[in-house]
Amino acid sequence: MKRLFIAIKVFPDPEFIRNYTSLIRQMAWHRIAWVEPGVMHMTLKFLGSTAEDQIPVIEKAMTGIVKEMSPLDFQFSQLGIFGSSYNPRVIWLGAPQPEKLSIMGNTVLDGLHQAGFPRDRQNFVPHLTLGRIKKVENKKMFQETIDQFRNQLVIDGTIREVLLFHSTLSTSGPIYKIIKSFALS
Repeated sequence: MKRLFIAIKVFPDPEFIRNYTSLIRQMAWHRIAWVEPGVMHMTLKFLGSTAEDQIPVIEKAMTGIVKEMSPLDFQFSQLGIFGSSYNPRVIWLGAPQPEKLSIMGNTVLDGLHQAGFPRDRQNFVPHLTLGRIKKVENKKMFQETIDQFRNQLVIDGTIREVLLFHSTLSTSGPIYKIIKSFALS
């Protein structure tokens, strides 16, 4: 069994990394597992623990799904949290114009559903996970820092491929390996 997911890789620029590092420093009093800039991605479908004999099925489905997709410009610049202000769980960066990313994500979800990989219960929300919150020491200071950085983190790019990843969990964080790349036409 392999822990698999379908995602779009993003490539943060030096300005993003500078601002992100500053956010991490200002959040140092909280317990947050931050995502390294070099592995940032937008997950389209988390497949989870998957039998290796299902990989060709996934590859065939994804090859068909991306045939109708063109390269897509994107921007992530909306800093937010999943959970509530009383119990924040995830710090994330969303798209100010998520419509095209949502269409892409739902197309992948629908195509994989037809191939036997059921859709998730929740709606697809295009985002980049920046940090998984373990504990917030001071909710007011946490929210003030989020507000301070709300418009400072920006990642722009063009989606030219969708990737099938294998994820291995380790004590130092997940290790990602690309199994297959699916180029957009």
